[in-house]
Amino acid sequence: MSRKTFNIVLTVITLVSLLAAFAITSMSVQISRNKAVNVAKEEVLGTWTDTLNPQMIIQFTNDNEYKEMGQTLAAFSVNPNDSTITLDYLPELGGETKRYNYAFNSNHSQLTLTNLDTGESVLYTR
Repeated sequence: MSRKTFNIVLTVITLVSLLAAFAITSMSVQISRNKAVNVAKEEVLGTWTDTLNPQMIIQFTNDNEYKEMGQTLAAFSVNPNDSTITLDYLPELGGETKRYNYAFNSNHSQLTLTNLDTGESVLYTR
């Protein structure tokens, strides 16, 4: 094998190795992000009661539904990077999208949702 051919083969192998490394790193980052989203979603799942208005019960379900008083009103998604919950209301309810900052107390028995448009906060308990 000539020196020129050897250098070309070595260059190709190096490029393929670098591309593979970048692809694996990218997949690893995506997997980590997905895990973080799943953990954050698990934290909000369940039934919550408004502490000031105990008749108001909300629920976040496994199938990404947001319910109030047992009625599905919106689809929800959780973004752990900025601690937000996005509610995409059903078309028949106006189809609005609302975003809330979420925060838990130390034992995750209380959830505070703060509307990012109005600044209004509501405290919920499990």
